[in-house]
Amino acid sequence: MSTLLFSLKSLCNIQPLAFAIGALCARYLPQKLSVEKFGKILSLIVLLCLGIKGGGALGCNKVFFKEFLLLVVSGMAVGFLQPFISFFILRFFNLVSTATAAAISACFGSISVMTFAIAVVFLDSFSIKYNPSIIAVCALMEIPAILSGLYLAKKYENTQSVPNVSWLSNIKHCFFDRNILALTFGILFGYICNVFSLAHILQPVISSWQVCVVVFLSIMGVRVGKKIKQQGFLNGKIVLFGIIMPLIGGMIGCVVSKILGLDLGTACLFTTLIASCSYIAVPAVMTTALPHAQENIYLSLSLAIVFPFNIIIGIPIYYSTLSALI
Repeated sequence: MSTLLFSLKSLCNIQPLAFAIGALCARYLPQKLSVEKFGKILSLIVLLCLGIKGGGALGCNKVFFKEFLLLVVSGMAVGFLQPFISFFILRFFNLVSTATAAAISACFGSISVMTFAIAVVFLDSFSIKYNPSIIAVCALMEIPAILSGLYLAKKYENTQSVPNVSWLSNIKHCFFDRNILALTFGILFGYICNVFSLAHILQPVISSWQVCVVVFLSIMGVRVGKKIKQQGFLNGKIVLFGIIMPLIGGMIGCVVSKILGLDLGTACLFTTLIASCSYIAVPAVMTTALPHAQENIYLSLSLAIVFPFNIIIGIPIYYSTLSALI
């Protein structure tokens, strides 16, 4: 199937449609109506279910450990190096200030667990198998990008404008981020249930989590629509950067997947992680670590440009490219 046909077919899935409907409805919803709290609760449920799904599969597969280690090492290495690419593109074209470039770069080097969750739904809808240990890799890929983002800020920004916040406290913030904790607890619970032959407990969770994803995406659509309504569109060059950078990340992910010899499903998920952009954990860290960075730019870029691009267009492109490559 060609990339175009595959992309069109994937667009007919309920997940991207739910997001689009939510974004369109945002224009007509009252300004005072807040979906933030409900969205946060639902995202925790989705990630807990995703963890349970992955942990349950890990409990009955003991041959994935070597591939798991390769994925962790490769993912963390790419996560550390990728911000350097983003940073130098942003600064070469003088698109934003140094502090903002460092914050954006850290977001791009990190991952979006929710984009990953939608990629899992995408593969499930086409009955494509993948290594479940990739789900555990998510919990470890937030850290390296924060380290390199802060390094870039300290190296190229006036040191007085970069507060002396402990790097350890930033790492701790990521490990104790509620989304990462929900995913980790889900993995442990799913694994324990399978080890002790309690897999029947997991079935209702696994069957209902896709419904939660659809509702979550409609809320995210509303959130993005309201943000655009309030702030207007970003600068055209920044928007273009927000489309090109995931494609660069996707190319890197495809090449690394080919080198590692990953199967198609696992490669698609790994590439999605590399191409995604954090809009929760890393922006929360950057707010305190780089207060001079423009939050309205790096958060809007992650949430209103990269997230929709990846779930509607990016994931099908990465899958189609990998289908031809692997």
